[in-house]
Amino acid sequence: MSPAFDRRKEAILAQLAIPEGEYTDLSPKGTVDAGVRDLVDEINALAGFVTTSSCAGRVAVFLEGAKKKAAAATTTTTTASTSASTSATATGEVDHDSGDAIAGVGGKGGGRWLFVSHDPVDLGKLGDDGELLSALGVPVQEDQGTTGHGSLDLRTCQLLHLKFEPLILHILTSSLDDAQCALSAGMEAGFRESGIGSVTGSDATPLVAVRSGGLAFDCVIGYAADADGIRLLVPPAYIRMMLGVANRRFAANGERRERFRHALRRGLAGGGSDGARPAGWEPEDVRRERKRAEGLRRREELASRRPRQEMSDAPTEQDAVDLGVALNDEV
Repeated sequence: MSPAFDRRKEAILAQLAIPEGEYTDLSPKGTVDAGVRDLVDEINALAGFVTTSSCAGRVAVFLEGAKKKAAAATTTTTTASTSASTSATATGEVDHDSGDAIAGVGGKGGGRWLFVSHDPVDLGKLGDDGELLSALGVPVQEDQGTTGHGSLDLRTCQLLHLKFEPLILHILTSSLDDAQCALSAGMEAGFRESGIGSVTGSDATPLVAVRSGGLAFDCVIGYAADADGIRLLVPPAYIRMMLGVANRRFAANGERRERFRHALRRGLAGGGSDGARPAGWEPEDVRRERKRAEGLRRREELASRRPRQEMSDAPTEQDAVDLGVALNDEV
């Protein structure tokens, strides 16, 4: 096992062992998602594997960061837009407090998450349009219709996105064999954009990204261009419909997650189903050292035989006598 891998895994497991109320990470939610925690624990219990980041999948409303030309003008807009987050009971695990988290388009560089849920949204608890918009962190305005927007200047306005993002896992492995096993399980489960990185170096610890864009969607539902606040470009009925689409994709996402779990177990069991290593299995680095030692041992054995063979091939005194007798007989 790679010493670098062992050190990294030990540090990660120590962090995950912190009680959930005290643990935080860099995600908007700040902790491991409940929907993927058991899978993370199962992977981390395997020799040669440890998760470095994860997301169970999420539906979110995201307001882009202020453009450079309009940063000063939109500060009030951004502040106002994050103060209307309500109805947490309607949506399960929701990160209304993450409005203070800094993020950009796609989650990095600037902007705000107005709403994040790692579970399907219970639309039955969001009766009218006002409750729906309030739950999503979008300020309700009396003239919230979809007319009168004119021509938007995309260089200055902040777009409001409704998006669904499926499960993603980053798994650090101790060898390329382990990485290939995780990658094969991801591809088999339907995570077609999975891949392996960090494969070079004398003490490489390959990193596997298990991911797929097939279930994802990102639609613009509004904008913020001035101090008047967020304006919708679509009716609330459209937003409600897209949340229903997200709920169906949560179900498909869960099916893929379970397919990955079982595919990884089969891969590690050599086709079995109990998740154990096959008989005689050994990590790539251990096998490499064993083969090297065997090669050195064979070379030493050959070297020790060579002097004896040379001595046995040299002519002896009896050989000379026999040769002389043979020559005399010929004469």
